[in-house]
Amino acid sequence: MGISNQQNLLNDKYRNYKSSIEQEQSALEDKYDEYTSKVNLENSLLPLQRLTSSIVMGYGLGVVAVSSIISSVFSLERNTRKGD
Repeated sequence: MGISNQQNLLNDKYRNYKSSIEQEQSALEDKYDEYTSKVNLENSLLPLQRLTSSIVMGYGLGVVAVSSIISSVFSLERNTRKGD
């Protein structure tokens, strides 16, 4: 086997190795693009979730405030009633 044959074999091995690495890199780039698009979609929904949670929290606080006021009114009415 001559030196040129060995050089050709090494060149072929290098080309095969290089092409396999490029294929893996391409696959990883595709996965990364999918991941970034998924994360961007999730992040684009965050302002809507913030608004919705604020409305729900406001409603809950309103219910607590109204029930507290009603309770205090009934308590005042009960405590100011004249004894029979």
